[in-house]
Amino acid sequence: MAVEFNDASHYGFFMTGTTLTSSTGKYTRVSELTLAALRAQGVFDNMEDGTSPPAIDKLWLDKNTDPAVLKEYDATGSAWVPMTFERLFGRAIVTPLAAPTGSANALVVAEPEPFIPHRMYSLTPVADNTGAATIQVTGVGTFAVTYTDGTALEAQEFKTGNPTILLFTGVRFEVIFKVADVYQAADAAAEAAEAALAAANAGFVFDTEADFEAANIPAPLQFVETAGYYAPGDGGAHRKVRSTAVDVFAKQSADGSWWAPDYKQRLSVEAFGASSKTLAELVAMAGVGAAAWAAANTTAVQKAVDFRNAFGGGFVDANGQFYALSGMGVQIKDGVHILCSGNDEWEPVYNNPKVWKGTNWLLYGTGTKHLQFPGITSGEHGGGWREDPDALGTYYKKWTAYNSDASGTTPATLKSFSAGFWSKDSCNNGLYDCRVIPWNGANGVEGYDSGNSLGDDWSFAVACINGDELRRINIQAVGYYREMGFIAATTISTNSRMEKCRFIDLTCQGRSASGFYAPDRWATVGANGPDWFEIKASSEQYFDPAGGTPFRMSDNLNRAYSSITVSGANLRFNGVSPAPGSAFHVRHAGRGWAGTTVSGLRNYPLFHHSGNAVETYGLQKASAHQVSGFPMRGLIFPDKTKVHCSNRTGEQALIQYWDAQDVHFTGVPQVEGGKWCFASDVSSAVAYCSAPVGETRNIRFVDSEGFDDLRALGYLDQTWFPRNAFDPALQMSPRSTLTGDLDIKSYRVGKKTRLFDDQHSLFLDSRVITTVTSGFGFVTVTSQTCTFRHIQMGKIVFFKMVHTWSGLDIADTSAISIRLPVDAATGALFNAVVNDRLSTGISLAGVDNPYVDLATDNYLGISRSDATRLAYTNMLAAGELHISGSYWVD
Repeated sequence: MAVEFNDASHYGFFMTGTTLTSSTGKYTRVSELTLAALRAQGVFDNMEDGTSPPAIDKLWLDKNTDPAVLKEYDATGSAWVPMTFERLFGRAIVTPLAAPTGSANALVVAEPEPFIPHRMYSLTPVADNTGAATIQVTGVGTFAVTYTDGTALEAQEFKTGNPTILLFTGVRFEVIFKVADVYQAADAAAEAAEAALAAANAGFVFDTEADFEAANIPAPLQFVETAGYYAPGDGGAHRKVRSTAVDVFAKQSADGSWWAPDYKQRLSVEAFGASSKTLAELVAMAGVGAAAWAAANTTAVQKAVDFRNAFGGGFVDANGQFYALSGMGVQIKDGVHILCSGNDEWEPVYNNPKVWKGTNWLLYGTGTKHLQFPGITSGEHGGGWREDPDALGTYYKKWTAYNSDASGTTPATLKSFSAGFWSKDSCNNGLYDCRVIPWNGANGVEGYDSGNSLGDDWSFAVACINGDELRRINIQAVGYYREMGFIAATTISTNSRMEKCRFIDLTCQGRSASGFYAPDRWATVGANGPDWFEIKASSEQYFDPAGGTPFRMSDNLNRAYSSITVSGANLRFNGVSPAPGSAFHVRHAGRGWAGTTVSGLRNYPLFHHSGNAVETYGLQKASAHQVSGFPMRGLIFPDKTKVHCSNRTGEQALIQYWDAQDVHFTGVPQVEGGKWCFASDVSSAVAYCSAPVGETRNIRFVDSEGFDDLRALGYLDQTWFPRNAFDPALQMSPRSTLTGDLDIKSYRVGKKTRLFDDQHSLFLDSRVITTVTSGFGFVTVTSQTCTFRHIQMGKIVFFKMVHTWSGLDIADTSAISIRLPVDAATGALFNAVVNDRLSTGISLAGVDNPYVDLATDNYLGISRSDATRLAYTNMLAAGELHISGSYWVD
């Protein structure tokens, strides 16, 4: 049976020696014996016993009572209190304090149980402190809160809602874990973890993409790297990060996890599976496997572009020497810029150098014809066909996007074209520093040095269809393209535009070299009806016969129509709303061109080394450089623009501008090797088309090279008729005039050179007019010609008139009157002199100066000194009369 121990009733016995005697045997309270034993073992080494209390940092075995009581000093009550279990063993327990009240820096809490020194408490602040703080324990006292070194708290050591661990020392509360120290420790731990993970990741660099796909990758790893795609160092090295199955760019490793390229790194086309070859490798390949190589590259490069586009754009590197593409080529999308490694010398005839350094894109096979350009025709009746002066009945036709198969109201069908690189309805993308060329010969390049093959069938090297802020810089779009090396065009879609683009340092070659287009305008013919108008029917007309398609007319109002019907040789648009009124042309509703710069453009037509005409290859002859469409606003050529033809049959047209308004050459255009430059305004277009529309105007040259040679040879004045133009090389001390004099000439032969005064009134008007008039009034002549040369200064005209005749009926005695080839008023003041030294076939003895015949307006009469008029009897059947003088234009 258990016996309860009673410290007040029971005693313990112990001996102070090894032999029991009355002096060695002792009786004492068991509790005191136990505490003494614990002190002897060092557990209570700070305990002192006696009837007087020791220092307050000691334990006191108080013997003022029997049995003695173990006590400690309680600072909160300033008294010695008995030791309890909580006081002895509960000091390491954290006791939560009640939710504080008071203020951020002076907190008030209820007294916890127990509230003893050297115990830890947790406090959850309800406000951030702003500096030194205190805690008032209700019923006990107010205590400072410090750090363990006794310094006051810093601001925001107490954070709202964040528990803080405090040690109560008996006189103050101390913050055990300083916030800054906690964060620093956390950061250090995170850095250590990241370093450990990075160290682990660093061990996961795979040689190839296949090695990555075959690997089991530990779950903690967040990225891996490859040293190449097909082989280490092949340019495909990149970093992959964890992804998901829904990521179209992600691949699985063998453990089933998904990984995608890290979009924050610089990436090459090789990282997506493209591969390049050196020239030696290309030649050794000899075309074997070229189709598969080109197909794989096309897929990989497009995937690289798509990846960058998906993450908001960026750069894609392509630094290999040769890549092959096929099929649909590569679409450059919004925000994506493909950076290559440059290009080298390319002379466009076979026996001139071609250096293959830099990046060369070889277009393999027959490119997929998928690009269309609605709204761009050859201008069949509007002025886009220009007859070849060397082969009458044949034409240089503006480039067209349509087949010539329109019939009745059925519109023509669109052609489809291929391109190596293309963009459509895109913004802010670019291609830089490369050569794009069709595959030619067995190894892709040998056909450019020998033989007469055109190479693989591609329409364009680079095509841009509707775009803003496009960049195509330092590109050689060369080789035997069936259409042209470079094309930029807007179409008939409502939002079509080509604005703020920069096309810089482009070398272009093909059937035509380069073309810049907007959709055509169509002239109305005849008078408009109340709700209809007509245009000339064309084999390339593209209007929907069912109507509804929005369009604009010359008044720039948007309109629609209900149907199209055939009206003789015309097409009638019915149900036009709003009414056409007097509007005189039809066009698409797009925005067209604005603010685009083309700098350093070099144009070469086919220049095929065989010397064969383009027709030999089934190709339509074309001008090397073409600009056309409406609106074509602010197309600027700020640097040297070269157009170089071969003078071979079908390759003699250098430039063809039709309806190209506001084209500015602030640099120097250079034409070389060809004959013909075509530009027209509406008035001159009448001579070679049945429904003229549009005009080429505002052509501005800072200087030009070669135009003076074309003029000297008589070519320029046959075909180059811009409505207005300025070329200092032709008009201001022309290159062909090497005297050092200041010469000013009109832009074309037969045009006026005029100066105006400070009131913008005509001051100087210099021209030569040769006309056949009714001449000597009222008798019969076989022929007569009046050549009238005048210079107008202000309102005074100085003139020289030479009148020649033959077959005059000299039997007539009528007075001599010579019709003036100008519209002079009846009261015009004349001052004229007959030159008898140059005049022949007339007796001028005793003749006075000529006078104006007031009875018959606009005639000059000649009289003798006796005021009788000179009669035909004083003349021979043939002769020449020279008169000079002046008159007042009023």
